[in-house]
Amino acid sequence: MIARSNGKRLFASLFVGAVIALAAAACSADSEPAPAAPIDTGAISSAVQEAVTEALKAAPAAPVSADEIQQMVRGAVSDIPAPEIPEQMSSSELQEMVESAIAASAAAAPEPLSASAINSMVEAAITAATTGAPSKEDIEGLIAQAAEAAAAAEAAAETVYQVVAEQTAAAEATPVPTFAQSEIKTGGTLRVVMPTDSNTLDPALSLSTMDNTTTMQAYNNLILRMPDLSLENHLATSWTPNDDLTSYEFTLREGVKFVHGKELVADDVVFTFERILDEATGSPARSALDFITGITALDDHTVTIDMSGANAFLPDTLSLYQGRIIPSDIDPTRLATEMFGTGPFKLIESRPNELVAYERNSDYWDTGRPYLNKVSIFYMPEPVTRAEALKSGQVDIQFPLEPSSVSGVESARGAVVLETASAAYLNLSMDVRVPPFDDVRVRQAIQAATDRETIRQVALFGRGAIANDHPVPPNDPHYDDSVAIPPYDPEKAKQLLADAGFSDGLEITLHTSTITPGMVEMAVALKESAEPAGITVNIERAPEDKYWASVWMTEPFTTVGWNGRNPDQAFSIVYKSDADWNEAFWVNPRADELIVQARGQANLEERKATYGELQALVVQEVPRIIPVFSPVFFGVRDNVRGVQAHPSRWLLLHKAWLDD
Repeated sequence: MIARSNGKRLFASLFVGAVIALAAAACSADSEPAPAAPIDTGAISSAVQEAVTEALKAAPAAPVSADEIQQMVRGAVSDIPAPEIPEQMSSSELQEMVESAIAASAAAAPEPLSASAINSMVEAAITAATTGAPSKEDIEGLIAQAAEAAAAAEAAAETVYQVVAEQTAAAEATPVPTFAQSEIKTGGTLRVVMPTDSNTLDPALSLSTMDNTTTMQAYNNLILRMPDLSLENHLATSWTPNDDLTSYEFTLREGVKFVHGKELVADDVVFTFERILDEATGSPARSALDFITGITALDDHTVTIDMSGANAFLPDTLSLYQGRIIPSDIDPTRLATEMFGTGPFKLIESRPNELVAYERNSDYWDTGRPYLNKVSIFYMPEPVTRAEALKSGQVDIQFPLEPSSVSGVESARGAVVLETASAAYLNLSMDVRVPPFDDVRVRQAIQAATDRETIRQVALFGRGAIANDHPVPPNDPHYDDSVAIPPYDPEKAKQLLADAGFSDGLEITLHTSTITPGMVEMAVALKESAEPAGITVNIERAPEDKYWASVWMTEPFTTVGWNGRNPDQAFSIVYKSDADWNEAFWVNPRADELIVQARGQANLEERKATYGELQALVVQEVPRIIPVFSPVFFGVRDNVRGVQAHPSRWLLLHKAWLDD
C-alpha cells in the first residue's frame, strides 16, 4: 500500500494545483472579455493530465474523505502566492469555490470519497476551462454534478471478478443491435481521432494498434475475428482441416478485385504468406506463423496450408494484423506508402503525423457495403484534446478512449462510451540477459513489489481485471485458477533482493510512454509500491513517436500494452524463444515445447492442462509482469451506428454508418 499520510500531502498539492490552473485558464487576468474561440487545450491538458495522474497515484488504495480534502484545500490554498491567483478571483474566493464543490459532492457521496471520484471533478473542470470563459459558479456546478455521478457509480462498486463475469455474460447474452436495410443510411464522412500516426502502410510490417487500424480499412484477411470473438469469412468462404489438424484447405471468394483492378486468386494468398515467412521481409508475424511448412495454390480459388504439427487455432490466427492479403503483381517496396487492398475503402490521402483519408471502394466484394462515403483518421497526441474533440462533435470516434476520459465522455451530451472486456493487458518487461534482470530472484522481487490492485485503480480507474503475469484472462476457458496470483509483499521482495546480493536496495530505470493508455500510470504506481521493498524506480518517459522504434526491446525495463489474442498467439509471439516480439529475450525449452503441444491439442481439457503448466512456468520465471487486463473503450458520437468495441482493439468500419 502507498503511505496514507504522504499520499494526502501529495494529493493536496496536486489536486489544488490542477484546479488553480483551470481557474486561471478559465478566467482572464484582466477585465477584458474572453476570446470567443475555445481556449487552446495544449498547455492545459498536459499540466492537468499529469497532475491528475500523479494525484491518483498518491492515494488510489486509501480513499480520502470530503472533510480531509477540505482541510487539505485550506492548507494548500493559504500557501499560494498571490500572483498565481487570477485578479478577478481572490484566494478566499478560490478556496470557497473548491470547498463548496467538495461539500456538494459529499452530500451525495457515500464516505469516503475516492480518488477516482475526485478525478471526475477535475475532468469536469477541464471541460469548463476548454469551452470558453465560464464563471466560478459554472465551474463549481460542473464539478459538483460530475462528482455526484461518480459517487453514484462508486456506491454500486463490484469486485473485479463480478465485473468480468457480468461483462462476459452480457456479451454472450445480448444480441448485437441490427438494423433493417431500409433504416441504414448511406453516405457521409466518418472522422476518427487516434493518438499517433501509423509507422507503415505495409500490412506485413504492422506493429501497433495504429498500424492495424490504418491497414484494416483498405485490406482484407482471409478470416476476421469479430467483436463477439466469432470468425467471419472475408476473402475465404470456407475452410476444412484434415483429420489430424496438420493441414487446412481454404476456398477463396470469387470475383474479388484489388483496387488497382487485379482479380484475387490463390497465388496472391501464397505470395502474402510466403513474404511474411521470408526472414528478409522482417515481418513481426514470422514467428507467429513459423509452424507453416507449405502454402499451395491448388487452383485459382483453393489454397492449402500445411503445418509442422497439429494446430487447432489456425483459422483464428490468420486474422492477425499482418495477414492482410496483398496482390502478387505489385512491387512490395511500394506498400510502405501506397495501399493495394480489397477492403471496404481505398486510400486517397496520407499526410504523416496529420491524417490518413479513405473513400468508398465501389468495387468492394460485400455488395452494398461500406455505407460511408469517406473515412478520415486524424492524429492528436494529447488524450484530453482528443476527448474534447469528441465531446464537441469535431470528430465522431475517439479510438482508443483512455480510462481517464471515460467518465467525461459518458457525461457529455451527444457522446457515448462503448466498452468490452478483453484479453488486452498492460505489462512490465525485463530483459533477462541484462543485470540485474538476469537473476530470477530480482525479477521475483519486483513481482512481489507490484501492487496489482493499486495499478488497476490508478491505470484503469478501477475497471478491468487483476492479471497473473501471463496473457490468459480469467474469463478464458484456458485460464488455470490453481496458479496463485502473486500477492503484494514488500518484505518478501526485500528478502529476495538480499538473497540476490542487494541487501542495501536496488535502483532501476523504467521506460514508459503515453502511447498506450495506462502505461505511464502503471509506471508511477510501481514506483510508489516498490519503495517500501527497497526498490527505487526511476521513470523515463519517451515521446509516443519514438517509443516502439527506439525504446521497446532496446531498453532493459519497459512498459508495454498488448492487444488481446488467442492463447496460442499470445504465448507464441512473445514467450517462444525465437519469437520476433520476445521482448524479455527469455529462452526456455520447456515453454517452447508446451506452446507447440497446446497448439495441436483438439481436446479442451488436455489443452487447458498444458496451458496451465505454461502459466505456472512463466509466473515462476517472471520474464514479464502482467498486473492487469484492460477493458477496451471507444468514444463515439451518438449518431454512429454499426461500430462495436472490439476485445482486440480493432476498429472495424465496414458496417459503420451515420444516423441523422
